Amino acid sequence: MKQIIIAFTLTIFSTLLVAEVPTNKHFTISAKGFDFNGEGFIDAGDLAVLKNTQSFTVAAWIYPTTLSVPSSSTIISKTDTFVQLGGVFWTILPDGALFFILMDVNGDRLTVQTAPGTIVENAWQHVALVFDGAALTTNEKIKMYLDGGQQTLSEVGTVVPLTTTPSLNVSVKVGAARDSGGNLNQFTGQIPEVVLSENALNRSKIRLLRDIRKPIF
Repeated sequence: MKQIIIAFTLTIFSTLLVAEVPTNKHFTISAKGFDFNGEGFIDAGDLAVLKNTQSFTVAAWIYPTTLSVPSSSTIISKTDTFVQLGGVFWTILPDGALFFILMDVNGDRLTVQTAPGTIVENAWQHVALVFDGAALTTNEKIKMYLDGGQQTLSEVGTVVPLTTTPSLNVSVKVGAARDSGGNLNQFTGQIPEVVLSENALNRSKIRLLRDIRKPIF
């Protein structure tokens, strides 16, 4: 299967957030006009925002048209051999659950997911993932939001309370996850842009992102 790679546009955050947080901590990967058809993805390069950091936020408007079976629909990833050697992986499972793995190079992992049916096909939904490595419990370390509302998370398997993301020299990808044989778990639908922050944003800022970055639909 042919892989389609498109260059990304990195832009400074909207001026509406300047008063809230430093602009140099926030970036946007733009994919406007790009069709995630289950074969293409955005290669954003080796971004530091998800590399050896104690906190980050990822937020995006998404419109999935097909929830992949039997694999999953990646929103964003920064992984080496499909998380086997560490990385960050955020995806939608075939049952509509949001699923997140943070794994270090030793194989220790922090894995959580929302309830099935969180994400539905053929509808615009705003999703956000927040990691705060300084927090003490899993529910404080990882938070996920759907349309501004915090979701209940369940731990998956043996969870290790990791405090930082791994220092991997691999690309951030929107719409796919890297593995040893290529890029799998690809997204089908639309992700107009992904906002990345080096801060663990709170709910009010997540809702602000939802409102000011809303696509035209």
